[in-house]
Amino acid sequence: MTDVDANASNGSVGLRLLLSFFIAVLMSVGGYAAFVSAPATRANAKIQLDREIAVEDLAFCEKLGIRADTSGFGVCSQQLALVRQKQAERDSAAAAGLP
Repeated sequence: MTDVDANASNGSVGLRLLLSFFIAVLMSVGGYAAFVSAPATRANAKIQLDREIAVEDLAFCEKLGIRADTSGFGVCSQQLALVRQKQAERDSAAAAGLP
């Protein structure tokens, strides 16, 4: 009878070791995602946002008759950046519950 109990204990120890190994692997993958790939993902998102803003600036300024190859385009683009910044500030204030 003690042999059966000993074998059962060994089986549960093996299962615990396997489960511990599985958890360690999952934590390693999570750590990789948090510390290695997350900054790269944020950088790629920033690049994509910059591209989208450049396309919007071009379309809006050209709609006003300001072509990209003119000095006025830079001014137009800067003014659009100010409008976006003010809108972001209003959104942040609204999210914080401020008037």
